[in-house]
Amino acid sequence: VVSTQSTESSGINAEYGENKKLTDDAKKEFNEQVRLLVGHIRKKDPRVIAQKEKQREEEERRVAAEKTRVAEQRRKRAKEVVKLAEEAKTMLDGHNEALDDLIGELSESDEEEDAFHCPLCRKTFRSEKMMRQHERSKKHRENLAKLRKEFAEELGDAIPAPEEADTKPSVVNANKSKKKKKKGRR
Repeated sequence: VVSTQSTESSGINAEYGENKKLTDDAKKEFNEQVRLLVGHIRKKDPRVIAQKEKQREEEERRVAAEKTRVAEQRRKRAKEVVKLAEEAKTMLDGHNEALDDLIGELSESDEEEDAFHCPLCRKTFRSEKMMRQHERSKKHRENLAKLRKEFAEELGDAIPAPEEADTKPSVVNANKSKKKKKKGRR
């Protein structure tokens, strides 16, 4: 009893498998024919052709709009760059004028400083009064004496030294007179 049933069920399963294979093959063939028909319709159907044309035009418009947007941005950036360059140029011109003024002032002050420069001691003074004070100083007189001595040795001639009364500052006498005045006040 068991053996007859198993042979029957194996035969049914074999028929079912063959039938399944045939139906799957038929479905594949039908689907392929539908795909070919749809492809042919896509090529020839005016509605599909119009839709493709519409999509292509829309893409062209989008690309053109993007190009114009990019070009407009470039123009704006170029205008901004030009504007910034002009601002920078005006600022630079202003700075150049200020620099020219400073250079002029410095050259004027250099000329003034040159007028109050002691080349012997290599010192620069702000005023003529300071220069005169320096010329009466002990350090300047010592440097002057050294220089005269060196010239005398090089030339072999004695350069006459100025009289002591000329080199001594008159400020010392003025200080003494101030002291006397203070004593007189007490």
